[in-house]
Amino acid sequence: MGRASTILVRWVAPILALVAVLGVAFLLFAPRLVSIEVVRRSMSREIAGWSGRSMTFEGTPEVAFTPFLTVTFPKARIESARDGTLLVDMDALRAQVPLLPLIFRGRIEPSSFTFRKPHFRVSRAADGTTNWDYPSGLDATSPLRQLTIVDGTLDYDDATGLGASLTAINATLELPDLRRAASIQGSARWQDQPFVLYAALDSPGALIAGEAANARIVLESNVLRGTYDGSVRQLDGLAANGQLSLSTSSVTELAQLFGLPTGRMPRIGAASIASSAGFARGALTLGDVALTVNGNEGVGALSLALGGDRPAVQATLAFDALDVGNTIDAVRAIIDTSRLAPDAPLDWPKLDRIDADVRISADQLRLVGGATSRVAASLALRDGRLDLAIGDMQLYGGRLTASFSSEMQGDAPSGSLQARVDGLALKTALGELAGINAIEGSLSGTLSLQGRGESWNALVASLTGRGSASIARGTIRGIDLSVLTAGNAAIPTLMGRLFNGSTAFTAARADLSITGPTISAPALTVTGAGYSAEMAAEASLGGPDIRARGTVELAGRRSPPASLPFEITGSWSHPVVAPAVPTP
Repeated sequence: MGRASTILVRWVAPILALVAVLGVAFLLFAPRLVSIEVVRRSMSREIAGWSGRSMTFEGTPEVAFTPFLTVTFPKARIESARDGTLLVDMDALRAQVPLLPLIFRGRIEPSSFTFRKPHFRVSRAADGTTNWDYPSGLDATSPLRQLTIVDGTLDYDDATGLGASLTAINATLELPDLRRAASIQGSARWQDQPFVLYAALDSPGALIAGEAANARIVLESNVLRGTYDGSVRQLDGLAANGQLSLSTSSVTELAQLFGLPTGRMPRIGAASIASSAGFARGALTLGDVALTVNGNEGVGALSLALGGDRPAVQATLAFDALDVGNTIDAVRAIIDTSRLAPDAPLDWPKLDRIDADVRISADQLRLVGGATSRVAASLALRDGRLDLAIGDMQLYGGRLTASFSSEMQGDAPSGSLQARVDGLALKTALGELAGINAIEGSLSGTLSLQGRGESWNALVASLTGRGSASIARGTIRGIDLSVLTAGNAAIPTLMGRLFNGSTAFTAARADLSITGPTISAPALTVTGAGYSAEMAAEASLGGPDIRARGTVELAGRRSPPASLPFEITGSWSHPVVAPAVPTP
C-alpha cells in the first residue's frame, strides 16, 4: 500500500465518516431544534412586509427536511391591512428556510413560500380604494426569493359590477433580487377558459420606489392572445407606456368572456390590434392603432376608461374598405330565425354593461353582391340606450342618411328608425338586397318607424310609422301599356299581348303608412307617356304578398281616352296584373 493510500485510510476516510454521521444527526435532530414560535414570528414579519398584516393558522406546524428545511403551517390566513377583512386563506403555507443564516447567525429568514389551494379575495370600492396594497415591505433586505401558488382561486369584486373569478391558478414568482429581473409564469382558468401568463420586470425595486421599470407581458389562451413591451411605474396607481398587441379568434366570444351581452346580435369573427399604449389613472389609451376585424383593415385611435360606473370606450376608426356582407347575411338569418319562432323572446341584449362612442368611416363599403359605397357613421351607447347614425352613405348611386335608436323598456326591446334616401338606383338595390327585379328607377323617400315587443309577433304588431316615396324615370317589368295606347283596337283583343315586355314611367309617388304588419299607400300615382294610373296598395311586412287596386287612364293614340280598372296580386318578385272585376 502506498503512502497516499495510507493517508486516505487513516485521515480522510474517518473525516468523511464523521461528516456523514453529523449530517445524518442534523437531519434527524434539527427539526426538534427549530422553534416553531420563532419561525412563526419570522414568517409573520416577512408576510406583514408585503401584506400589511401578520399570518394566523390552525393546528400544529410541521418541520421537515425535503431536503431543505421547510416549515408548513396548516389552515393559514392573512387579513387585509386596510379593512381587516380576510385577504387570503389556504390549506397550507409552506416556507423554505436557508440553513446558513440559521446555523451561523441563528436567524430564520424564509426564502420561499408555497401557498397550497389559496383563496384570494380582492375588491375595489366605488371610490377606487382596494383591500390590498402594493408590497412596500419588499425591499433590498427582504430574503424572499420565490412565491409559488398551487391550485389557487381568486375572486375579484368591483363596485362597478365587473367582478371576476379565476380558478386553477398555478404560478411561480421568481424574485432573485429587487434590483434584478423578476418574473412570474403560470396558468389559470377564467370563465372555463384556460390562460397562460408570463411576465418579467427588470427592476422590481424601481417599481416599488415609484420609478419606471421595463416590463414584458405575454398572455396566451384559446380566445385571446396578447403581448406588452414597455415600462411600468407606480404613480397615482399603476401607470404604463409601451407597445401593445392583441388578437382574438372571435370578438363575440371575447365579449361574452368579459360578461358583455350579445344575444342574437350578428357575430363578429377574428380581430387583431397593434398600437402604442398608455395606461394611467384607470384609463387605457391606444394611439397609432392598426386594426383588423373580420379581414377588414383600418387605422385610428381608441381609449378605455375604467374609473366610472361602467367601462367607457371611445374610438375613431378609418377603413379603406369595409366588408359588411356577412353582417347583412347574419341580420337576415336572425330575422328568419325570429320568424320561425314568432312567439319566442327576441333575446335582445341589455346594453347597460358598457358605454361607447365609436366613429367609423370607410372609403369603400362592401355590401351583398359586391356593391360598394362610401360611409361615415357613429355609434353611441349610454346607460343601455343604443344610438346609431349614418351621416353620409353613398349607396347604389344615391345617398342615405339614417338614425336608429334602441333600448330595453321593461323586458321588451324597443326601437325607432329615421331614414332618408336620395337618388337610389332601385333595380340594383332591390335586386341585391331582396332579389326583386320587377321595377327600376331612381328612388327618393323618407321613413319613420317605431316598435316595441318581447317577441317577433309582438314587435311586428306594435309597428307604427309613416313615410313617402317617389321614383323618377322608372320601368315596370311584366306589363306593356304601350300595347293599349298605340291605337284604338278593342282592349279585350289586346290583353294577350299586354303582359309581356315592360312599361316606362316618368314618375311614381306615394305616401306610406305602417300599422302593425301592414304597409299601405292609399293614393299611389304613376304617370308616363300616354297614360296615368291611380291605385291603393298594401303589402305585408311579414311576407312577400302585395295587393293593389286602381284605374289606369289610357290616352296616347287612343281616341277617345279609355279607363281600365285593374288589380295587382302575387308577390314583390312575381306580381300578377289583371283587369279588375267591377265592384257591385
